[in-house]
Amino acid sequence: MAKRSARCGGFTLLEILVVVVIVAILASFAWPSYQRFIERMRMADALALFGTERAAQERYMLSKHHYTRQWPLLDAVPVEVHSPINTDGSGKGYLSSDGTVFYTRGGAELADEDRKPGFAVKFEVFDGTQWFITADRVGGAWGGYKYTLVRPFDDTRAVCIPDLTHADSVLMCTDFMGVETADELPPDPRPVL
Repeated sequence: MAKRSARCGGFTLLEILVVVVIVAILASFAWPSYQRFIERMRMADALALFGTERAAQERYMLSKHHYTRQWPLLDAVPVEVHSPINTDGSGKGYLSSDGTVFYTRGGAELADEDRKPGFAVKFEVFDGTQWFITADRVGGAWGGYKYTLVRPFDDTRAVCIPDLTHADSVLMCTDFMGVETADELPPDPRPVL
């Protein structure tokens, strides 16, 4: 009679635990890089929105002889500006109640910690002549970033203004602006905050 092997195939508990530990270690290194990558994609989306809305503002200026802070008045806006979050008309919308702030991930009436990570994009004017488009990073439920992207209407370059008390935001802005330290970041181009 043939002798049966004590091991019939499969893995031992120890082998499975070793694999789980190795995967956990690799994931702990990959997760921060993945989060930075996703944040850079959000920033790229905001910059694309800046370009589109800046051009829409110029077309509005040609026909009305002034700029507007109202998103629904522009001819090229994200489809969400004119629609609610849910197809049945319920839910928290993408626009503030006065129509001046567009939330890229919705939740206009929600508290910041309840919003999905995205931007609150608005047009700002100083002294009646200096116009800016700004994107404040919102959605801090998961320890999100805290910074503002600012682009003057008379410039093609956006500036990243981090919350200096939030280390990840400072790193994100220094990377975005291509500088080494927070001291090298350009100042906020807006004249008054």
